[in-house]
Amino acid sequence: MAAVVIGMTTAVLWLAAHGATAACERAAPSVERAIAEKARAPRGVERCEHRHTLRADGDGDGAKDLLVLFGVEPRDGGTGPLYVLAVFPSDKRRPPAMTQIGTRGAWLAEDMRVEAGRILVQTKEYAREDPKCCPSKPGRLVFKLEHGALVDETSLWTVPPAPPGHPDVEPDPGLTKQDINAVVHAHLDAVKSCYEAELAKQANLSGELELAWTIAKDGHVERASVARSTLGNDDVSSCIVAEVRRWVFPQAEQATRVGRYPFVLKGNEPSRQGVPRNLE
Repeated sequence: MAAVVIGMTTAVLWLAAHGATAACERAAPSVERAIAEKARAPRGVERCEHRHTLRADGDGDGAKDLLVLFGVEPRDGGTGPLYVLAVFPSDKRRPPAMTQIGTRGAWLAEDMRVEAGRILVQTKEYAREDPKCCPSKPGRLVFKLEHGALVDETSLWTVPPAPPGHPDVEPDPGLTKQDINAVVHAHLDAVKSCYEAELAKQANLSGELELAWTIAKDGHVERASVARSTLGNDDVSSCIVAEVRRWVFPQAEQATRVGRYPFVLKGNEPSRQGVPRNLE
């Protein structure tokens, strides 16, 4: 994702658009000190209007931790907030885990949740036509807390399987399988480019890649991820996922969730397998 350089007015416009106020909810003193110290490192200051908090089990020990997503802005203005994800463990003897996420000025963080042992950060990214105040493209970052550190697993995230007895796709999708196949077919050259870039480095690279994505009512792809892969090459997977996020489908009366769409990548002929398996 290419960084978008935006001016120092960005934060002001964003705050005005979202109705931010000067009064912000504060956390325990130890948490506030840790956040302030992290903000000082890049010569910035935390603007609590950008802060999101969540009580959830972030480390898998069965107890709820405090998760904080906060924005740090340069003291002298600049290109919008830099976001930091922090996990304050329920066990007070353990230090907090913190990591900078994303690229300053390229997107805004909106919320977060814990799912299948991962922390999912919902974002809005800047599309090419977006004004400086208002990114429009939904995105997602994925992190796992492992051995006291936050590990970025955005490119590796696999959609967890549906619970027994539940379909992998919502019934009566907004788009038909023909609608979806038509768009996929029109973008196979981009899929092929992702594959061939790594095939040049690894001559025996082949396998099957299954992707999952959600199409909003207006046709843009809200989220996309790897459902299954036998490729053993994360660069190909992340490249194709990034391409899918750029696709535009026909508008529909409701959103469509494509649970597993397979691509066969072999030699110089990556192809689709006819139709999404869960839309047959």
